[in-house]
Amino acid sequence: MQQATEQKTGRLIGQALRIGVIIACAITVCGGILYLIQHHGVSVDYTEFAGDSFLYSVQTFLPALMRGDGAAIIQLGIIVLVATPIMRVALAMISFLVAKDYLYVIITLTVLIIILLNLFFI
Repeated sequence: MQQATEQKTGRLIGQALRIGVIIACAITVCGGILYLIQHHGVSVDYTEFAGDSFLYSVQTFLPALMRGDGAAIIQLGIIVLVATPIMRVALAMISFLVAKDYLYVIITLTVLIIILLNLFFI
């Protein structure tokens, strides 16, 4: 009985990872196509790299996303891609909690906290 539950949980987590990657890829491809359409015929100087600095802060990223800016949509796809394995760790923690395996809940929670601290503060 428990082995069947563990297999179902493993399949659910694997399915969540697949769906997350597919969604992230779809968003990124759509953003890339839109970016190419929006920048068709624009002359670019490749001698110096100048990134889109407006994508670095939430205050400028969200309005650009709402405007349908292609670069912001690509950035959203990357955010979804990064969030996918984080979601996997959270799902694993929930499955350990349901199984009442509290040692692994604590270990997984510690890993999740470390990942989130590194993501937001370093």
